[in-house]
Amino acid sequence: MVEETPEPQIAQKPVETAETVAEIQPVVEKPAKPWLKIVLFSILGIVLAAGLVFAGYKFGQKQAQSGPKPTPTPVAVATPTPQPSVDWKTHIIDLYNLEITLPSAWTIQEVNRRPEPTGAGEPVTGHDCADYTITSNEGFITLRLLPVCGYSDAGPSSWPADSVIVKELEKNNFIIRFFDPKKSVYKYVHGGQALVSDETGTHEENYQSGIMSFGKEQSIVIMFVELSYLGPDLEKEKYLQITDEIATSIKKI
Repeated sequence: MVEETPEPQIAQKPVETAETVAEIQPVVEKPAKPWLKIVLFSILGIVLAAGLVFAGYKFGQKQAQSGPKPTPTPVAVATPTPQPSVDWKTHIIDLYNLEITLPSAWTIQEVNRRPEPTGAGEPVTGHDCADYTITSNEGFITLRLLPVCGYSDAGPSSWPADSVIVKELEKNNFIIRFFDPKKSVYKYVHGGQALVSDETGTHEENYQSGIMSFGKEQSIVIMFVELSYLGPDLEKEKYLQITDEIATSIKKI
């Protein structure tokens, strides 16, 4: 018999799959890119700088709040103290039993005296009517007192935007001054504040009467007070303070 020589066994090469390739492939670390570090550090620097700026801003706010607070500009204008260089004199308006204080160099004159109307529904005071013109010695100021003679169509309305509180008479009752562009004059009137309820809710509103009134009931005197200023702008505030003093000095005697 002839012996059969066994054929040598050839090792089978394992079939490579995606899984086996992944297992046998060595992990190779990619070298870090230097530009990436630069970008990261730049972003970190920007964030840090922004944080410092914000922290400084909040610290400044805290310091401002803890420090002395600025005094807000008051809305009301206190009755000015007469200037030492101005001499004041009291005048009596006999027709209406009114007292008024003026600088001694200024003049007051009665004008337009006339009988009081006696029509139906009009108030009767029992004496004539008259107006009064007050003039400064330089001619810069003309202040007109215009008592109501008979019927008046004045009525309450909202304060104009430029209204200034000249004097507080009592709670929620003031003498105010504002400029009327239609007549180019300043006006002195009585004004007040009241709670008003409407469709928007309850809120406070400012109103002005359009006139000034002195006395009570049968002896009351109602008048319009108007001021014309013809002087230089630099002197206006000084003269407005003087006329504020005059307007607040009027009283029934």
